[in-house]
Amino acid sequence: MDKIKIGLFDIFVYILPGAIILISLDLIKNPHVYYAEYIFNCSKNYTIFQVAILLSVSYVIGFLNQYFSYEVFKILAPNIWKNRFTGKETSIGKLEAKIVMIRHFSPENFSTLNTWLVFRSMCYSLFVATILLFFTVLVRAIQSNCFNEQCLDLFVIGFSSFLFLRRSVTFHEWIHGTIDHSSAKMNEFSR
Repeated sequence: MDKIKIGLFDIFVYILPGAIILISLDLIKNPHVYYAEYIFNCSKNYTIFQVAILLSVSYVIGFLNQYFSYEVFKILAPNIWKNRFTGKETSIGKLEAKIVMIRHFSPENFSTLNTWLVFRSMCYSLFVATILLFFTVLVRAIQSNCFNEQCLDLFVIGFSSFLFLRRSVTFHEWIHGTIDHSSAKMNEFSR
């Protein structure tokens, strides 16, 4: 157990989106008018073991969500921001040769590249998780006739979803900028 380490990547790319999806699934199963109040009241009664189980389940759900979110990102983002994706491959794996060169000849740029990849993954994972929460809260608000009380919550969740997708596009651009800049510099030095 001492060798198991959870980093920021695991928390923000897997656990946090997984927890948001878990909350959405709970709201689908158990409708609550004031879901935030319900979550806070329930959390007071959890034992450490139950929290560990919930974090583990959130991690697994987040892990599965990350793959699905990437597929959503590949389809949705280039169609919304066409000009920002022009000439930029959506799948970074197809740029493997350049990335290997960066890793070998420019470790600092490779570290920066990994940071942008983590942030991009975090943003598109959180986008899918929060969009599910948005639609769940929207349906529950309509069903329970409390749409007016939930307007602010819906706005915050919906706007956050949009911002997460938008930021994933920005990090995607930064990934390509780092790859292009590093490749150009390596080509200059090799002459």
